Amino acid sequence: MLEVKRDGRFRARLVACGYSQVAGVDFQEVFSPVGNDITFRILMTYLVMNNCDSLIFDVETAFLLGDLNEEIYMDCPKGMEHEDDECLILEKAIYGLVQSARCYFNKFRDLLVGKMGFKQCPCDPCLFMRKNEKGTVVILSCVDDNCTVGDKAAIEQVLEEIKSHGFNITVDQKLTDYLSCEIKFSKDRKKAWIGQPHMVKKIRKTFEEEVKGMQKYRTPGTPGQGLVRVTDPKEKLDDDLHSRYRTGVGMLLFMIKHSRPDLANCVRELTKCLDGASERAYKEMLRVIKYLLDTPDKGLKIFPQGFGKSRWLLVLYSDSDWAGDKDDRKSIGGYMLFLNSVLICWRSKSQKVVSLSSSEAEFYACSEAVKEIPFVVQLLLFLGIPVELPVEVWVDNIGAIFMSENATSSTRTRHMDVRYRFVEQLQNDGLIKIKFVPTIKNLADGNTKNVSGNILESHADAYLVEKNAVT
Repeated sequence: MLEVKRDGRFRARLVACGYSQVAGVDFQEVFSPVGNDITFRILMTYLVMNNCDSLIFDVETAFLLGDLNEEIYMDCPKGMEHEDDECLILEKAIYGLVQSARCYFNKFRDLLVGKMGFKQCPCDPCLFMRKNEKGTVVILSCVDDNCTVGDKAAIEQVLEEIKSHGFNITVDQKLTDYLSCEIKFSKDRKKAWIGQPHMVKKIRKTFEEEVKGMQKYRTPGTPGQGLVRVTDPKEKLDDDLHSRYRTGVGMLLFMIKHSRPDLANCVRELTKCLDGASERAYKEMLRVIKYLLDTPDKGLKIFPQGFGKSRWLLVLYSDSDWAGDKDDRKSIGGYMLFLNSVLICWRSKSQKVVSLSSSEAEFYACSEAVKEIPFVVQLLLFLGIPVELPVEVWVDNIGAIFMSENATSSTRTRHMDVRYRFVEQLQNDGLIKIKFVPTIKNLADGNTKNVSGNILESHADAYLVEKNAVT
């Protein structure tokens, strides 16, 4: 079960059958964190703003490094000599165990924090930072892939220390691909582009024949249109098409996660029909895919502003429609958070309650949006970056602004009391300041409804750019 390499090391071929493990007996805890995608975009902005060096290092055979906290016994593998009443006891984690990822993360964290003097971010446990006479190093860990940013001499020192502690690593000196995203920097490294050509290629391979004859669209979703989940079995897609529908929506969701916020609302509409898709929903999915394949080089725009300023600027746009979901009349909320003009966080999501007025829906959306601000501010302070306070929160509804500034309890708004208090506290603490913005200038408008081509294009200029524009 072990294969000898040419250099004399062993490559493990033994894999545990984790599906047979019993909770409470073979493991206690299995959760292992991964780097937040918001943290990744903040780190890219940090890299560009400070003109840092960067690289990626991968830990080889990571899941073989973790230390087990439980006694785990295994059947002896074929080819191993043993008595009938003998079995194996594992001294280290191996691939296949449900707790292997957690064991590895604990091992890696203990190395960085306990032995190498790194500090761990309190709000994102996968972000580590160290400062010494060589300079600053920041590491964002996503399982065994580690994005490293900082001063060149300090980074080289860290890599040597990691190797000296028995971790075998492979190093990619160019930060061009991370988390299945392609990253392109301008020659002066003051601009960057994040795209997902690998996923675009996969979507093209899967759906190209179906969208080949379709027209070219200005918007990913049909303007003003919303989908309704069907319940009549006769109206639902057959099993094969339903499977393809789910596949397509899953791929589009991955595009939204990292580089295509312009697809957020229309794909959210598609997700409503995952268990009840109709022919209409399938055609709408093909429209979104056609739009994506016609704009394959569009990606997230990392063109920060404010070079040389002592404080970084956060700006949040929040918006909501009213009773836009035709199934349950819930409103759709959305927001976009910019850091020095770089979009780092976005969301399009159906609200959990039915709002009785447009002002209530807008206030609910605002209360959801501002929850991101304490996390981002805390992360920036961990990196040693002062933030301009209060953070400006732009809302296009006067009633919602009044509600946020005049917390009260009445029969019409008592059910929102906890949200009032939360937003009121953030304002009283000087963390946020809610202001009015006309709807035409609200960049979150496209996250609450399928907007027209003119609106989408004018808003997308703030956060999307063609790859060839980064030179």
